[in-house]
Amino acid sequence: MQATKNRNLRKALCFVAVALVLAGCTPAGPRALLEGKALLDRGRCAEAVEKLTLATSLMATNAQAFNYLGLAQHQAGDAAGAVTAYRQALRLDRELFEAHYNLGCLWLDQGKPDAAKSEFIACTLRRANSFEAWLKLGAAQYRLAEFAAAGDSFQKALQQSPNHPEALNGLGLVATQRRRPRDAAQYFNAALKEQPSYRPALLNLATVLYRDLNDPAAAAQKYREYLALQPRAADWNTVNVALQGLEAKLAPAPRVAITNPPPQITAKPNDPKPQATVGPRVAVTNPPAQIAAKNPEPKPQAIAVPHPAIPNPQPQVAAKTNEPKPPVANAPAPVRSNPPPALARPVPAPKPAPVEVVKLPPPPVVRATPPPAETASPPNNAAPSPTVPPTSVAAAAAPKPGKPGFITRLNPFHKNPKPVAKPTPLPPGNPLNAPAGSNSPTETDASPLRSFPRYAYLTPAVPPVGDRAAADAAFGRGAEAQSAQKLPEAAQAFQQAAQADGSFFEAHYSLGRVQYLLRDYAHALASWEQALVIRPLSADARYMFALTLNAAGYAPDAAVEAEKILTANPNDVRAHLLLGKLYAEELRDKARARVHYQRVLELDSRTPSATQIRYWLVANPA
Repeated sequence: MQATKNRNLRKALCFVAVALVLAGCTPAGPRALLEGKALLDRGRCAEAVEKLTLATSLMATNAQAFNYLGLAQHQAGDAAGAVTAYRQALRLDRELFEAHYNLGCLWLDQGKPDAAKSEFIACTLRRANSFEAWLKLGAAQYRLAEFAAAGDSFQKALQQSPNHPEALNGLGLVATQRRRPRDAAQYFNAALKEQPSYRPALLNLATVLYRDLNDPAAAAQKYREYLALQPRAADWNTVNVALQGLEAKLAPAPRVAITNPPPQITAKPNDPKPQATVGPRVAVTNPPAQIAAKNPEPKPQAIAVPHPAIPNPQPQVAAKTNEPKPPVANAPAPVRSNPPPALARPVPAPKPAPVEVVKLPPPPVVRATPPPAETASPPNNAAPSPTVPPTSVAAAAAPKPGKPGFITRLNPFHKNPKPVAKPTPLPPGNPLNAPAGSNSPTETDASPLRSFPRYAYLTPAVPPVGDRAAADAAFGRGAEAQSAQKLPEAAQAFQQAAQADGSFFEAHYSLGRVQYLLRDYAHALASWEQALVIRPLSADARYMFALTLNAAGYAPDAAVEAEKILTANPNDVRAHLLLGKLYAEELRDKARARVHYQRVLELDSRTPSATQIRYWLVANPA
């Protein structure tokens, strides 16, 4: 990783250095900082660490000195020391953009996209026009399989730098994961139009052409272009083997001319056995080419880049890690400027516990029995899948008993019909849940609306800053316990961290997640309120607050919190999905449920819940 030079900071440091030299009394602290920065710029990281360590010991309250120390340790391969230095810089100045950005880059190098995501969100909140921050945020979200969010981040990066190849490559990767290979190929081609030698887009385009678009000839050409780039990439041999296997498949089989005629057999009438009259043997002038391989031909491998890459204007410094890195271009460099504030340290987000869906009493509808209650299990940072019935289509002739037809197997409402004397079949195309004004019975007509308790908000005050060092230690213990699935121990440690420093957002957030997993909804709701007091704009915290409210039985309040998310971000898919589920199942407002379900399909037509949503929309027309 490389550092992006900040001209204003550099000018300021040069001015201070010149002034101090002219005064003839350069203090030891600033002199060590300037010398360490100069060594870092020349790539002499070990010597820079010594100078910057001296500078931080003499200027213990200088956040920039600790940021430079962390950068030097990061480039020298001391990841643990770099984390400590970056965190100390953020304790001294939480508004320091560079420390958040550099720490996010370090977490990405260490294979911790959850932690990196929080740091880059901090950067974008404090500097919304930072191309590098949006690009790195998209890379972290892509690694977390948050493809919709990653696409939004790459689009915002393109707004800051139109037609940038790294952002276009990232959008191509997102389109590939969302099974849109033609869109992906267009993005990769656009990136190569801007920079023909951009390796990730070239390799990704070859992979999509061969694997998804069934164009092996074009894929082979892109592989050749990739292998022709100088200097050779680290994966050159792997790609070369794939190309050889692909060319072997594309090569036409050689045609062999046979000059020896087949033997002629002449049979006599009285001979019991025919005798073969064989002509003279003639040598084969063109023997067939022998294509014998002991080992099977290597098949071209789909080599996908896991995250978009950003070129470095300076030499790359690789952080030590045990994980092999894919063939991508260099990541964006850490920034050294003095920018706006940032969020606090990231939190590995555990998966939320299944949301308990409470089914209302079944409506007394003729020829239908309600489907069994289901429990939705929302994935991490994703809305729970709506429990919606398939399309209800009545056939003119009922299927034979004991042998359910296709429609009966598809529609659970037609399973095990009640024995009714001379049932009247519904007309074809008329859904079970008819619109208002129809003569068909509906759930709203047959069953009363359910009453819900309302949540009593605690509205806590903004907590003061406490002992962050003790909070960090307790938070680390909680993270380890959570990774080991020791949720009670994790909750206790996160509680200690929140008590040590009441302003520690991540401690309250992680505590709420663990309490949610433990189904301790009362305490989880209190933790979410505390987290939202510290950071009211956190969409993740408010979404989890809404999920917990729904799980605790406060469906109307859950809808209110989800609507607040849409006020800040109208395109939040998970909020629309949650609201659609709430209005469809709990609040019995089908009109609003349709609005949110349709919006989900508009924003992400390939969401895992898309099929169920379409069934529900057909069964519940406007």
